[in-house]
Amino acid sequence: HYCRSEFSIKALSTLPHLSKLILAQCPSINDIQNIEMLQSIKWLRITDAGVIKDCSFIPKMKNLEVLIVNGKSYFENGDLSQAIGKLK
Repeated sequence: HYCRSEFSIKALSTLPHLSKLILAQCPSINDIQNIEMLQSIKWLRITDAGVIKDCSFIPKMKNLEVLIVNGKSYFENGDLSQAIGKLK
């Protein structure tokens, strides 16, 4: 999803079979921490989509296998310990 205007992750929660998501060039995501609502996601890429507070959402996303965070997106606290052993 490429967007320049304000965007809400909650809008994607109505897609129960969404398995792959690319959030790129979306600096105006107002609730990126709500990514954990997307339980069916297996593959997630976040590129230039704002700062992510922490990776506490990873253990809550039971189906998540691949996570790519790059570009201007990063984890604010830098602690990735909650991701250890959770992703393939």
